[in-house]
Amino acid sequence: MVFNTLIAFMLMELNVFQAPGDVLGLYSNIAIAWVMAVVADLVINKPLGLSPPGIEFKRAHLHDINSVAVCAMALASLLSVTAHLGLYGEMAQDADYCQRYSTQQCVICERAYEGPDMAHCPAYQGPICSRCCALDARCGDLCKPYASLSVLWSAALRWLLPRRIWP
Repeated sequence: MVFNTLIAFMLMELNVFQAPGDVLGLYSNIAIAWVMAVVADLVINKPLGLSPPGIEFKRAHLHDINSVAVCAMALASLLSVTAHLGLYGEMAQDADYCQRYSTQQCVICERAYEGPDMAHCPAYQGPICSRCCALDARCGDLCKPYASLSVLWSAALRWLLPRRIWP
């Protein structure tokens, strides 16, 4: 356990996980561009009569390359990736991408952590790191009043039972 913890700590300190996150961020923009090209064909082109009314899956009737979809995907990918890289300003850039590199100071341990590792704590009225949140139980889970066992049990019973026997 100590060896695995030391390896994990070393990888975290070397920031090894940043590179796959950046690559997956760029890839996700291209994947979403392709999905949106298909959706646009089904939602916009079909009702307007710009594409055949039926969806054709017969290989003998399909072109090798769907030039309209490939061009739409390439344009959407170009716009999405350049926005992801921040060429159109912070407002067009993905919020998670911006949050990942900004650091906040934990109100309990007073160490700086990246945005995804922080949450707002209503008990301490400030940002709290996930480690302190997991270790400190004095707050009474004020940030999630809907997640206690009694609230979940009550909601389940209200869903299952008729209204007249709720009280």
